[in-house]
Amino acid sequence: MSRIFIAIALLMTACLGLAQTPAPDTDAYTVAAEDTLSITTRDVPEATGEFLIRQDGNITFPIAGEIKVAGLTTAEIRVKLISLLKKEIKDPDVTVNVKQARVQRTYVFGSIARPGITDWKPKWRLTELVAAAGGLTLPPERVKAIIFRVGQPNVQVQMKSVLVDAVEADNTIVLPGDTVNFQSDVSLRLNVIGEVKKPGVTTVLFGQGVVEALSAADGPTEMARMSKAHIVRNGQDIPVNLYAAVSLGQSALNIPVEENDTLYVPKLVAQISVFGSVGKPGPQIVPDGKELTVSQAISIAGGPVSEAKLDGVTVARVGPDGKITTTKHNVKAILKGNSKEADLVLQDKDIVYVAQSGKAGLRELQSVVQFLLLGRNFTR
Repeated sequence: MSRIFIAIALLMTACLGLAQTPAPDTDAYTVAAEDTLSITTRDVPEATGEFLIRQDGNITFPIAGEIKVAGLTTAEIRVKLISLLKKEIKDPDVTVNVKQARVQRTYVFGSIARPGITDWKPKWRLTELVAAAGGLTLPPERVKAIIFRVGQPNVQVQMKSVLVDAVEADNTIVLPGDTVNFQSDVSLRLNVIGEVKKPGVTTVLFGQGVVEALSAADGPTEMARMSKAHIVRNGQDIPVNLYAAVSLGQSALNIPVEENDTLYVPKLVAQISVFGSVGKPGPQIVPDGKELTVSQAISIAGGPVSEAKLDGVTVARVGPDGKITTTKHNVKAILKGNSKEADLVLQDKDIVYVAQSGKAGLRELQSVVQFLLLGRNFTR
């Protein structure tokens, strides 16, 4: 009986998936990052066009400049724009619509075939969510769904009631932004050590993976190099890219854990240094899972001071043979977007030297290179 009901649920969801997601109700819809707005200002072509809302919740609007729009309806954005444009335009006539709505997501974890981020569709219930995530990995009798919704109490539903007994009232509606943990009644123990906030023996549910194990250890520290984590299992070493699994939502990398596993999260060690005419010279940690370019490193170092010579930035690098090479880079042109050279991606132990305009700075550069050779400004 349970298999028949699950098959019916899967078929229903497949049919629903063929329908297009309807456009948002713009009268009540509050915009957020990744929404695209269509804004028309009558008789002002330069203040008309499509505007993508950035991750900081802002758009850059001609005449008015930077505007915070996240959390507002289109009507509220229109009022805000008119108020700002009145400073430059007499009686501005503005129309605001949502051109393309952001992808709305639900987060699924636990005893499910494909845990991670699932694109939400209107009128979804637990049955549709289970089907979209590939089904349960355990019999429904052994799984309960815990729905976490911001600002509301958690909701717990026994999946037997939904998928076996077909109790319609328990087939709970799922909303965008919900986190649903399909929790089993079976648990296992493992060690989580290294750069985590609560290292030691922890417990996760059967069928869960390294993401849940990391969460059970209260998450990573600021110095965690999650991209180079690994599991030690029966004498074998299994690489784990926790950065991609957690930060990038690549659920396929959420490797299931087993009893007595040891999950090790190492410490960040990759560093570069920026010296010379910058606001905050010194060493920098290379962010885990990301690349750091010359211009980005200078920006993190407080940016160039007024006398900085950005058209001749030097990068000193030690090669595998121990020899040091230096290269020149026109960061000024790179920042303006008219450079033929790419913004160099830095490597561990690279040194970026920004000279003072009008001065060669050879003595300071030689001191910096000597530091690189001796390794005095790096810690392992």
